[in-house]
Amino acid sequence: MINLIPKVGKKKILLEYWTRVTSVWFLVWAITLIACTSIVLPVYVQIGSLIKVYEASTVAVAEKVESIENISPDLKAATNQARRIAAESKLRRLSELIALFNELQGAGIKLTDIRLVRQTDNLVAITLEGQSDTRQSLSSFRDRLLADSEIKSVNLPISNLEKESDIKFSLTVELNKTENI
Repeated sequence: MINLIPKVGKKKILLEYWTRVTSVWFLVWAITLIACTSIVLPVYVQIGSLIKVYEASTVAVAEKVESIENISPDLKAATNQARRIAAESKLRRLSELIALFNELQGAGIKLTDIRLVRQTDNLVAITLEGQSDTRQSLSSFRDRLLADSEIKSVNLPISNLEKESDIKFSLTVELNKTENI
C-alpha cells in the first residue's frame, strides 16, 4: 500500500511520522524531567535550609570558641596563680620563725639581724646575729635554741666566745624540716 502513495505524499507522511515520534519523545522526556524535578526539588529545598541552619550554628560556635580562646590565657594565668598560692599556703611563714627566735632570745641577748635564705621551697640558711651581755647568756641562748623541737643544730663558732662581755655573735641554725618552710 505504501507503494500506491505518490513520492511527494510519501515524504510528507515520513516527515509527519518523524515529527510525531520526536514530539512524543520530547513529551516523554518532559514528563520524566518534571517528575524527577518534583521528586528532587523538596529534597534540594530542605538541604538548602539545613545548610543555612548549620551555617548559623557554625558561626555561633566559632564566636564561642573565639571567646573561649580569649579567656583561655587568663584562665591559665589564674590557675597558675592559684597553684602558687596553694603551694605557698602550705609553707610555714618566715614571720613565725622570726617570732620563735625573738621569743627564745631571753635576757642578755639582743638580736640585731636575722637572715633567712630560701631557694625555691626550701630554707637554705638561717643566720642570727646580735650582741650578748655575757658568755653565759650566749651559751644559754644556744641551749634554748637546741631545746626547741624544730631546731636540729646550732653552729656557734668558738671565736664568738673569746670575750667575757659585750660579745658580738653570729649563729647558724639548721631546722629539722626545711622542706615545709
